[in-house]
Amino acid sequence: MLDVGAGSGRDLAELLALGYDAWGAEPVAEMASAARAVHPQLAGRLGDASLPALGQPFGGGFDGVLCSAVLMHLPEADLFDAAFSIRNVLRPHGRLLLSLPLARGDLAGGERGVDGRLFKSYAPEYLQRLFERIGFQLVGRWDSDDALARAGTRWYTLLLESRPGMPDAVARF
Repeated sequence: MLDVGAGSGRDLAELLALGYDAWGAEPVAEMASAARAVHPQLAGRLGDASLPALGQPFGGGFDGVLCSAVLMHLPEADLFDAAFSIRNVLRPHGRLLLSLPLARGDLAGGERGVDGRLFKSYAPEYLQRLFERIGFQLVGRWDSDDALARAGTRWYTLLLESRPGMPDAVARF
């Protein structure tokens, strides 16, 4: 399992505690360092990689990818490359768990937070279609309130599975 955008390391540490062979990709050195300080079990399991050009962290070939609260920080022009990078690190029939906000109540207008970070709003149907066009199928979707109780914030989660036999036109990209 690869946690793309591992951030604080919370999810990666939980995956390890649950017995998963989990690894993380976090491009912000300060975040990765803080994650290792709080969760020493992440030493050697947290690498420097990011979307849209993820590469093959830890050799790739993962059965699953967790991408929680990440794609919202990418401009739309980078989404296809990011989706394709995620597909490339998964084994056939590998699963992808995406989670993004349905609605946010903490932005003062526009797409930038107070710290200047990008917060794009991507409709779940849009991302579902994008991933289906590059060889995924939807397994399930659910919506939930924010776990940290941020006012006005709801999340959607998509569970997708990579299908073998990607169309030749897509495979040539």
